[in-house]
Amino acid sequence: MSREFGKYTGSLPHETLSICPECKRVLKARVFAEKNNVFIERKCPKHGNFKEVYWENAEYYNKMRKFGSEEAKIQNPNTGFVGENGESCPFDCGLCSNHKSHTGLANIAITNRCDLSCWYCFFYAKEGEPIYEPSLELIDKMLANLRDQKPVSTNAIQLTGGEPTLRNDLEEIVKLCVKRGFEHVQLNTTGISLGFKKGLAERMKKAGVGTAYVSFDGTTKKTNPKNHWEIPYTLKECEKAGIGVVLVPTLIKGINDSDIGNIINFA
Repeated sequence: MSREFGKYTGSLPHETLSICPECKRVLKARVFAEKNNVFIERKCPKHGNFKEVYWENAEYYNKMRKFGSEEAKIQNPNTGFVGENGESCPFDCGLCSNHKSHTGLANIAITNRCDLSCWYCFFYAKEGEPIYEPSLELIDKMLANLRDQKPVSTNAIQLTGGEPTLRNDLEEIVKLCVKRGFEHVQLNTTGISLGFKKGLAERMKKAGVGTAYVSFDGTTKKTNPKNHWEIPYTLKECEKAGIGVVLVPTLIKGINDSDIGNIINFA
């Protein structure tokens, strides 16, 4: 939220900054209650009005406000403001002075390559698109930046993608995380490489990975076509290596939402 809007309290209604979902332009937005729902509304000069549910229960929203604090703040923000349009936050990498807490768990995308092409994925590089793969030096700078947050440094990191296991230097990246002092390192993955690349799970554990954050969209080949047959091998290899597993479904109405109960029971 821009400084131009003053001290943020979370009370309704209030103004903040948002973006146009079409062109990503930074826009002034209004958050307000209507029929016991909380909405966020903004207007793009090119694409018109957008109004979405921000919180499904206004009473519960107000109840949760008590957990906010005006005293807490980041003591060493590394992203500033340029004018009232909010830039460079949220477009720069880092936290601005309006953030009220440290980064509990940071995600670093180490590649946008993937060996799958899931139709609902927004991140992987499609054929002909540019590859994003930060160097070890740049990744180490990101890690150092997170550890330097004050008054509380980031203590948990997730390596994500794309598919992180496609990087040949993944072990070295994990070791950089450990060397920088992160207490918890987790790997966001389809799990296929962990299940079928001999010794990979053991090497990841030895390097410092504590948890595999494994994509798992359902318990049947219909609801989870991308890795249904591979998951048993993934779980077996992670268990042997001593890596914890978190199953992560992408829920899509009419596709796999009917399988939620089975996913929970399976877990």
